[in-house]
Amino acid sequence: MVDALVWDAGNLAHLRLGVSREEVDALYDSGHYECFGDWFVDDRGVEHWQERLVGRTPAGRYLTVACEVLYDGRFRPITAWASSRSEVTAYRRLNPDD
Repeated sequence: MVDALVWDAGNLAHLRLGVSREEVDALYDSGHYECFGDWFVDDRGVEHWQERLVGRTPAGRYLTVACEVLYDGRFRPITAWASSRSEVTAYRRLNPDD
């Protein structure tokens, strides 16, 4: 796990309503998440590899955080949202006791 997420004005503006940077940081710092990688096509038609961190915050809320993987291996969150039912199911399949 990398020490910290990379935040800037661009990605802070893209957090979904009701999800705070503090919640995302708490999820990441807790280590209670799974990474699900997939290709993402941006609005210019360019493919990028994206990691989606799905897990439970220390407060018990399930979040999904879409992250860009930087050249040095750090994660830069692109956006975050309350996890969908299928995302929670995928996480819980790997973490049945959580």
